[in-house]
Amino acid sequence: MLGTFAALGYFARDPIASFLGERLLARRGVACDSLALNISWDLSRVAVGPTTCRLEHGRVAELGLPSGGEVRLAWLRPRALDADVLRVVPRELPEDIEFAGPGMLGDELARAPMERGFSVAAGFAERVDRIDLRVGRLELVRDERGLVVTDVVVRRTDEGLYLEVEKIEPRGGALRRGPVEVHWHVGSLVGRVAPHDVDVRGRLRLDATLAGLGRRGDLGFAVRGRDLNGLNPPNLTISWEDTAEIRSLRDIAQRLRDALR
Repeated sequence: MLGTFAALGYFARDPIASFLGERLLARRGVACDSLALNISWDLSRVAVGPTTCRLEHGRVAELGLPSGGEVRLAWLRPRALDADVLRVVPRELPEDIEFAGPGMLGDELARAPMERGFSVAAGFAERVDRIDLRVGRLELVRDERGLVVTDVVVRRTDEGLYLEVEKIEPRGGALRRGPVEVHWHVGSLVGRVAPHDVDVRGRLRLDATLAGLGRRGDLGFAVRGRDLNGLNPPNLTISWEDTAEIRSLRDIAQRLRDALR
């Protein structure tokens, strides 16, 4: 009889896992809509159906898997997530987050959007249950504004996370206001994120038009930050490749920001 119950439990593992998964997540302050789990026969992988989860605590308010995903397990504990799309809704997001790229050219302009973005990443880095990620499209959004991050690879380290990103761009595409139009993206971003600090490098590509005058730029940069845990004012610095165009691009970025307000 015990063998029969065991067999029934094995073949009914998906609905049982879905039920238990909802209960376990609820104990951690996470509530998911219609959580559906499909466990592989060898218990090494779990296919997750499309769902949205709300978090009671932390810097992230909501996580969504519009197309579902796959969780890889090690000794029945999550170790990695593969997903085509991951939607992240932070509790706070600056109004000018979509100007983050051009804003990098003026340290003060970039501070609030970048601090918030790296603060969310630091929030993941500090979790003891952090996992590896492979996401085709990550949407960092709130109130329909935000950033789209393409081809994201995140690996766990002893200190936090190692990060590789192919591309970051505004969710709404080009920024337009009257005679002003700005296309920008950050590419080839690599570095590390820890609970309290960050050190990443990448390239900013900018194509801007202001009153019929166009300007393009392709600049390498490094970002270093400390005190990202919210207990103290963050300390974020941006350094650029030493090029002649950086000064003129900074002036254009300020004029564009004034026009887009």
